Amino acid sequence: MRNQPNIADSTIRVEVGLLDRLMNLVGELVLTRNQILQFAGGSENKTITSSSQRLNLITTEPARKCHEDAHAADSRRVEQIPRVVRDVSHSLAKKSICIWMAPRRNWTDDS
Repeated sequence: MRNQPNIADSTIRVEVGLLDRLMNLVGELVLTRNQILQFAGGSENKTITSSSQRLNLITTEPARKCHEDAHAADSRRVEQIPRVVRDVSHSLAKKSICIWMAPRRNWTDDS
């Protein structure tokens, strides 16, 4: 028998509000990083330049992870749409229902 990690050992529950706040803070961090990088790009001060490069490295991973997690959450919601449409059509005794979805603008950092 393989030693598989217990799901309780590899996952935690986090309130959605806390996760949302964390993602917003990471977004603010990315905006601030971009401002500092822009400022440091015109600076000849080696301390500012190296500190801004370090800030860029530190900020990139949480920003990437938040971006991936946001898209994963959207994908899970989109995957539920066929079931919701089917349930609604059954409850309304309709043979078919058409839905239209408009893209939502998300915060993204493509730097």
